[in-house]
Amino acid sequence: GEELAIEGTDVVVRIIGEDSATYRQYQLDQANKRAKNRSKDLSVDELDRLVAEEAASFIIDWRNVQINGQDKEYSRAAAIEACGIPWFREQVVSFARTRTNFLPKSQSN
Repeated sequence: GEELAIEGTDVVVRIIGEDSATYRQYQLDQANKRAKNRSKDLSVDELDRLVAEEAASFIIDWRNVQINGQDKEYSRAAAIEACGIPWFREQVVSFARTRTNFLPKSQSN
């Protein structure tokens, strides 16, 4: 399988929440695609790809990410590839769907 390197503290993955306009647009685009392809059954590979694409839609940038020992600059395609790795995808989706991660930090006096 593929291996995503998350070593040390130099890896940074910028994630948007599910309430963001970017993610909401992704959802709308996907709903429209599904409406056009209602009669088409998905294969397991196609379903895996859709799940990876959805998770990747939460990622807007990253630094210091390696996949299979290769440095990967952020791109939509690289994010989809990374989200094909189940443990990484789960972390991204979990963070993105936790609204408290996107609330303003309370300030103490």
